[in-house]
Amino acid sequence: ILILSSFFRLLSVIFSKGYGMSDDHFLIIEQAQKLLNVATNDWFPTDHNQVTQPTGHPFLYTGLHYLLFRFLESINITEPQTKMYIVRFIHAVYSLSIIYFGFKIAERLSNINTAKTVGLLLGLLWFMPIMSVRNLIEFVCIPPLLYATWLFIKTEVRNRWINYFWIGMLLGIAFNIRFQTFTFLAGFGLSMLLLKKWKEILLTLLGFVICIAIVQACTDIFIWKKSFAELSEYIRYNIENANNYITQSWYMYLTLIAGILIPPISLFIMFGFIRIWRKYLILFLPAFIFFVAHSIFPNKQERFILPTIPFIIIGGYIGWTEYKDKSVFWLKNIKLLKGFWIFFWVINFVPLCAVSVAYSKKSRVEAMVYLSHKN
Repeated sequence: ILILSSFFRLLSVIFSKGYGMSDDHFLIIEQAQKLLNVATNDWFPTDHNQVTQPTGHPFLYTGLHYLLFRFLESINITEPQTKMYIVRFIHAVYSLSIIYFGFKIAERLSNINTAKTVGLLLGLLWFMPIMSVRNLIEFVCIPPLLYATWLFIKTEVRNRWINYFWIGMLLGIAFNIRFQTFTFLAGFGLSMLLLKKWKEILLTLLGFVICIAIVQACTDIFIWKKSFAELSEYIRYNIENANNYITQSWYMYLTLIAGILIPPISLFIMFGFIRIWRKYLILFLPAFIFFVAHSIFPNKQERFILPTIPFIIIGGYIGWTEYKDKSVFWLKNIKLLKGFWIFFWVINFVPLCAVSVAYSKKSRVEAMVYLSHKN
């Protein structure tokens, strides 16, 4: 599963140049490069530019790209496309952890056959390879969230107290990549409360607070001379501009999930996800609260819901399998279900091949790369 998934991600590394949405270039790549270009810098707060307040974006992910670009330029790798080949390759390798943790969670909560299907879905769903190489914080925050969930599930069987501290650290890292994950974190904490994990909550909270203090507070103090400056600006900006971007109906994300996971399999997975709400609370509640919060908030864009998709796939397929194995109808109609899955993989294969090699924003990127070689 990992080898096959790596193949399509490698196709995206090589051929899927450019960027998908504005944020994955202009909030990550451009800012990291501008920080290197001190002479023409127009965003980093110094005495010689116009930026005087935070923009509401966490610095961790951008800062890691700054360190990468600084290293690459130190060894004379300055060509833009070459840099982005390296960036996409790192992201592709990083994204394989989603498949690994998803597989392990499904194997622990269900069985090896369920885990195999979950792994294939996480690895070969038509939009996963190209999303894996994009600089989208909505996708990059998924591995620490999944790792934290896997650690929790594993630790319930073999109780190691230190793991809860690391769970808190992982949740803190996800939060420092994307502030919007606070609703997921709230669901994670609520799950632990409902499971009566009192001491475990304190250790998790300790890990979270330490991570936030080191990464968020210290960075903001260094840059802006006050702690949590970016987070405060993020909250203020989103409250004041909730209706100033794309607004959609509350059910927009429901129809989106039903479509991109390809019906009727998508409907089976969504049904299965609802079924697990009580049995696998730690898998269901964080993603559910995140999903509901984003469905209520007026500003809706497709990428915002990306962090929940692996959890919906994992929990949904586990729930669907448990239902299907006990359903008289489906036990009598195995060929029908097999036909649905053949339909799913055939339909999925076409956009998988096309989208994985798509060069997004090609005209803009090629024009600027051409100019970058000119004096």
